[in-house]
Amino acid sequence: MNIELATVEAVWNTFERRWGYEISDVSKANKGWDLEAVRDNERLKIEVKGCSGSIASAELTPTEYHHARKHRDYRICIVTNALLKP
Repeated sequence: MNIELATVEAVWNTFERRWGYEISDVSKANKGWDLEAVRDNERLKIEVKGCSGSIASAELTPTEYHHARKHRDYRICIVTNALLKP
């Protein structure tokens, strides 16, 4: 499994199992985020970033940065140790 798949899976499972959101993968739609999470009347736009090491570090594209500043419901999730123990 590559870092991207492991990272998306970790974020998906956290939002779904731990916090009770319904998750949709919108990464192919080029919206500027990877997942959408819905719970009751709340809808979150989630950008997923991952790294293989233990230090949380990620770069945002100009589009991702724009959406992060524009949307109050935009979340950036950085997963560390994505291939070992996310």
